[in-house]
Amino acid sequence: HLVNQAGLKLRRFTIRAPKPTGACILLHGYGQSAHFEFLCADQPGGPHSTWNDSILAHLVAAGISVYAIDLQGHGESEGARGLRGFFEKFDDLAGDALLLHEEVQRETGGGLPIFWLGTSMGGAVAARAAQMRPRCMSGLVMIAPMISLEKVAEKSVFGPIRNRHLKPVAGFLSWLLPALPLIKKSDSVLAQQLDDEFRADVTNYTGSVRVRVAYHFDLACREFLRKGGPQALERIECPALLALHANADTMTEPHGSISLFERASCDRKTLVLISGPDGEPGLCRTSVDGVVSDGLSTGGGRSTRRSGKAAMALSELQGLNMWHSITTEPGCEKVSIAVAAWVAEEAGRAATRP
Repeated sequence: HLVNQAGLKLRRFTIRAPKPTGACILLHGYGQSAHFEFLCADQPGGPHSTWNDSILAHLVAAGISVYAIDLQGHGESEGARGLRGFFEKFDDLAGDALLLHEEVQRETGGGLPIFWLGTSMGGAVAARAAQMRPRCMSGLVMIAPMISLEKVAEKSVFGPIRNRHLKPVAGFLSWLLPALPLIKKSDSVLAQQLDDEFRADVTNYTGSVRVRVAYHFDLACREFLRKGGPQALERIECPALLALHANADTMTEPHGSISLFERASCDRKTLVLISGPDGEPGLCRTSVDGVVSDGLSTGGGRSTRRSGKAAMALSELQGLNMWHSITTEPGCEKVSIAVAAWVAEEAGRAATRP
């Protein structure tokens, strides 16, 4: 366990690669536990308990030790006010993740590059941590990150009343009824068995989003997208960024990943939008030292072999017809392979830097 500044015990997990070349901290999405987010189901509708083909397995096989945490109010961790699916401030989550980063630094002796991987809410937590402590991480992997929530704003709360109609009074409701489960989430539109798997796992929070949590989610996203603000996307700083998003996502906006790619202050950036057979066309884009190009670079010099493997794996994500939970949906093994190849490539690049 990790004990945070509020005295909450947070469950953490460690799987060390035999001869690690890097470390990766994994942050799950809202309502989910780390094991649900990063392990696979043994069969459709079954529990998330399978190591094979999980993103954890592929990272470890690539020589990357993995460290995960159940964020406060999630999984096996304690929550503020003793509640599930609740926190007082969004920055509390980023602060907890930075505590884990410090522990990983101590445990690895400071000799390994440390990457962060965040899915959905976990992506927003990683983004905020990168603002709070610029360039503390060697790279960011953002999987369907929570940067924009416009589609969720259109979900019905009751009859014609939608989530967006509550925005004008969100601050007041957060003060008056902070723990009230009120804001509706989106269900899977492509892999409905995921909803059954999610609800069957007792470590998941399956209720509606609590009022204070929803208020801080909206506030965080508005601050990310605000131009020139203290929490604007330009203030996300790290050497390398990989953003993956499905065009069919109705939980978090693909537009958020596009904005992240365009605005984050990273030396090397890669954006992949996963297309579906009937959806919008996919997109692959890279940026190196501010020079943007379509497609995935195969690199050069000593990193050609690593870059070629990562680029090839990322290019194979097109046409998978995925939704939001792309670490656990059908086709997730290809996402895991691509992510592991990219992290291993960046870890190798970090090892060659003076």
